[in-house]
Amino acid sequence: MTSALSAGQVREKVLEQHGSLRILLRTALENSEAALRGEPKAIERLVPLMMELRQRMLAHLAFEEAMLVPALRRADSWGGERAEMLLSEHARQRAELDTLLEGESGAWGDVAVALILETLVSEILADMQEEERDILTPAILRDDIVVVEQFGG
Repeated sequence: MTSALSAGQVREKVLEQHGSLRILLRTALENSEAALRGEPKAIERLVPLMMELRQRMLAHLAFEEAMLVPALRRADSWGGERAEMLLSEHARQRAELDTLLEGESGAWGDVAVALILETLVSEILADMQEEERDILTPAILRDDIVVVEQFGG
């Protein structure tokens, strides 16, 4: 993916993706909670939700790594450290998303699937909130304006 986006544009695209992901995450959370209460239809919806969540999260992580990480590295003197922390968080999230494959394959019981999904969704929501608070701010990812005065001559 080759694209020339400013730091502010990257921030806005990531925030848009977070908004879209939150809808899916809340749906997954509601269904995992319903499954834990014993609602049979909720269990049936968990596997397709887990598959969609995994697919969309992996695409989102790839976007952040292609666009946000370079923008962070250029942002300021702490940019490299912020980028490395984000990459470390992504590695953890990928590992957790990979555990969903076991649940999708039917290796776990219904209660375990619902508990694992509920925990993962809660962690992702918290991670997104932290990312928005600590990284996706105009103070860090800003589009500096340079004023150039023309001189007569």
